[in-house]
Amino acid sequence: MKPINNLDESLRLLQLLKPELYWPKQVQEVDYETTLSDARRKELFDSLLKKHQLTFGQLLSQQLQSATQSVPALAEHLDLPDEVVNHMLSDQVHPATVPIVIMRDLLNQLSISYEMAKTAIWKTVNVLKSRQQDQIGNFGLAARKQLANDSPIMGQSQTNYVGDDEATSQYLDRLAEFMQP
Repeated sequence: MKPINNLDESLRLLQLLKPELYWPKQVQEVDYETTLSDARRKELFDSLLKKHQLTFGQLLSQQLQSATQSVPALAEHLDLPDEVVNHMLSDQVHPATVPIVIMRDLLNQLSISYEMAKTAIWKTVNVLKSRQQDQIGNFGLAARKQLANDSPIMGQSQTNYVGDDEATSQYLDRLAEFMQP
């Protein structure tokens, strides 16, 4: 066993009894800005979105809450029924079925950048694909596509959009053109 050094122990006790003498404050008094600029907020939100990809409906819901805007007010601004906005918030509508002008107004109203919307739309497309695959299976999908090709009413449904990445890509390219000032 090692002998205890009385001098070392007494110095340790002094440091514990009066820490302000032996350990000066390391924290400096600095004024930090507590509000974020819009550019910084968008930058932080973009980085968060890259880490945790949100669906388009989740992104809309999040921005709607941060903007403290109600669904009826947003629907009125976009000239859409409340049900359509609610379907968009719950990812029941394929984003490529929303007219581009309405999508642009929606993104501008909620201060959503094109890049944020693009990643969220692709996430939603993948979620809708997996939902459709789970609901009808491979054989049902083939039969449903055949039925969609035979019927003009079914041919206009969103089943054509769910499996078509090219249509989504073209939609996003066109949206990018409309988003530019």
